[in-house]
Amino acid sequence: MTTIPEVLLISEYCASSTEKIYLPEEYVSYSSFNSICADLKYDKTKIMKCFIIGKGIHKSICQIFDAIMDNQLKDDIKNEFKKYDTTPIGKPICISDNQSTNNILRNVYIMNLINNSYNLINNKEIYPLLEKNKKYYEKSQIKGAYY
Repeated sequence: MTTIPEVLLISEYCASSTEKIYLPEEYVSYSSFNSICADLKYDKTKIMKCFIIGKGIHKSICQIFDAIMDNQLKDDIKNEFKKYDTTPIGKPICISDNQSTNNILRNVYIMNLINNSYNLINNKEIYPLLEKNKKYYEKSQIKGAYY
């Protein structure tokens, strides 16, 4: 399931959107997200579904972080970049993410992803697509998407 481009897109959206909350803006990069959007040929339907899922997950991640981080720690994290004069890497998101959150749609889209994953695994004619998705996954690893 983690090799499906839409899942990679959701993951990248969650990561970058969460970074946007806790890091200085000039260090938040949507470059991996943008690259996957390009691989998906900027399919607005797929991207909007990913926004709906990603925003729900992002919100949960922020709730967890906010429960364990006080304002001082948040400021300390942001100040680390200035302290070490880190080179900015910021890249803006390539498409507007003004899609509203909708828990019912989010759950339906998640179930669709899971169902599609199951169907792919059991369909031998789909192996070439699985190999393609595996390359998306490997590409995201090279770019440091999960580090």
